[in-house]
Order: sequence, then C-alpha cells, then structure tokens
Amino acid sequence: MDFSSQDTGLNVFERSGYYYISGLRQKDNRSSLFLVKLLNKNIQLTAVKTDLRTPQVKNTSIQVTVRAIGGVEKLYKFWINDGTGWKVVQNYSTSNTFNWIPTATGEYQISVYVKDKYSTSIVDAYKIINYTIINEVPSPIILTNVRTDLVSPQVKNTNIQVTAEATGGIEKLYQFWINDGNGWKVVQNYSTSNTFNWVPTATSEYQISVYVKDKYSTSIVDAYKIINYTIINEVPSPVTLTNVRTDLVSPQVKNISIQVTSEAMREIGKMYKFWVNDGTGWKVVQNYSTNNTFNWVPTNAGEYQISVYVKDKYSTRTVDDYKIIKYVIIDNEK
Repeated sequence: MDFSSQDTGLNVFERSGYYYISGLRQKDNRSSLFLVKLLNKNIQLTAVKTDLRTPQVKNTSIQVTVRAIGGVEKLYKFWINDGTGWKVVQNYSTSNTFNWIPTATGEYQISVYVKDKYSTSIVDAYKIINYTIINEVPSPIILTNVRTDLVSPQVKNTNIQVTAEATGGIEKLYQFWINDGNGWKVVQNYSTSNTFNWVPTATSEYQISVYVKDKYSTSIVDAYKIINYTIINEVPSPVTLTNVRTDLVSPQVKNISIQVTSEAMREIGKMYKFWVNDGTGWKVVQNYSTNNTFNWVPTNAGEYQISVYVKDKYSTRTVDDYKIIKYVIIDNEK
C-alpha cells in the first residue's frame, strides 16, 4: 500500500468488515479514502441447538445448529462422542448446521468448533452439549399408587415411609408434597428416589401428594396422586362391643328384612363392620362405617352366623372387639 502505516486507532471497531478510512498518500501527501478489511478475531460461540429436543429415537434426523458472533468469515467443525471417543462428523466449512442421524442408543456429546477463516488457531471457540438417543418412544408415565408402610392413623413423631409406584417414561423423577391444612409444601424435591420418610410432629388431617415426571419431560409434572392421612396425639383405647341384637327373634322366614343392631361403649369415633356366614364361609355384608345397624334380607333357609366388628376411627388395629350370634332362617312358617 502507498499510505502511511501510522497507528490509526482501528481497535475501536468492534465488528469485522470492510471500512473506508481517510489517510495521507506518501507520494503526494494528499488525503484519500481507502477501503480496508478490518478483522476482529474475538469469535464468541453463543449457542449450539438442536431442532428436536433430547431424547430422540435412533435413526431420527436431528439438525444441529450453531450461532456465533465476531470474526470475518466463520468456519464450523462438528464432532460427536458416542461414549467411545470423539469423531469429526463434519469438517470445517461455512455451514453452521449439521444433520445427524444416530443409529445406536446411548448418551452422546455433541461439540462444535468455530474459527475465523483467517485465524491461525485450530479453534477460536467451542461448546459441548449432551444428547440422549433411545430405542423407542417411551410410554406415558402413569402414577399407579401412593402408599405408606404404616396405615393411617398414626401417632405424631412416628416415622412413616411414603412410596410412589409408577410406570412408563425413560427415567422417572419424584417430588413429594405435604399439606397440613395450611397449604402445600414441597418436602422432597424431584429426584430418582420414589420414597420419602415423613415424621409429622403435629396432629392433623394431612394430605400427601406425589408428582412424577420423566427426566426429559418439559412439563412441571407428568402425573400426580393425593392421599389422605391422619396424625393423632396418642393411641386410642380399644372399643368394647357390649351387644349384638336383632329386631326380630330367631327363627324367621326367608326374604324377611331383619335389622341387626350393635352396641358399643364410647360416645364418639366408633366404626362397625357386619359379616354373615351362611354355612359356606364368612362374607362382609357392610364394611366399616359409623352406622351401627344393618338390614339383612336372607333369601335361603339355613343356620346362619352374624358377626359384628367394632373399632375406633383412629385405631391402627383391624378390629378392637367383635361378637358372633346365631340365627335360623326357615322356608315357611309352621
């Protein structure tokens, strides 16, 4: 060039490109405009993205795109690590995209190098992202059960293990919540653990909720369930069943409605369960409830047994007390 090589302060230009610069020609000391290519080597690789989010099924075409700033003419080089080492899958070129079709399942790494065409470095900037390839589209996650190792109710300060059971997905994550009546609180954040050890310190009617989601899901939750649980102050004393009686004395004709009534000591909190044995075995005819009566209409003649179970509402026992009475059903009045 025939202009002065003085310091022109060109480092103030932050973008590469062609610029007109005013200078003095040495041969006649006259001012002229010169077209100069300014090179900014400070390339920054801002993003490596895929058109399909991880995970994807093998043999799917996945486009990898790079975004970078700086330089004059950027070149891009793509690498894949399938777990056995890095391999160049697309050498340096001006293309900032690469179409990848993985043929095997695995945990992959994708790396992109970027450099300026005029750079003397092997690479000016790079990034690595992780990507999972799976064998088939996973089935949706279904939360099948939330259970506790100790049945409700339990006494405060008892260690209660809550377990969630779910199917589907690739890698399930579980989140546990408790509502003590004052609102929901996360007690164990998302993790691969499907159990939570809960030690309630206050009596209350609680709700326990479990969220489950796939590790690769973009949703906050894929499925959830809520169960109720009661925490009491102390173990209640057993209920005593004092009497089981019928409104009609035995025997009676079949197809007659017979009311069975049970009586127990304690004013509140009693639960009753009614059973009938027709000679072939015991059958529950009315499950636990606060109702102490049962209307029985036997359709066959025979020697019957009637049993009543009683328990406290908060008892952890199957039954606190029970009684059995005998009853005869005949075909016709004699």
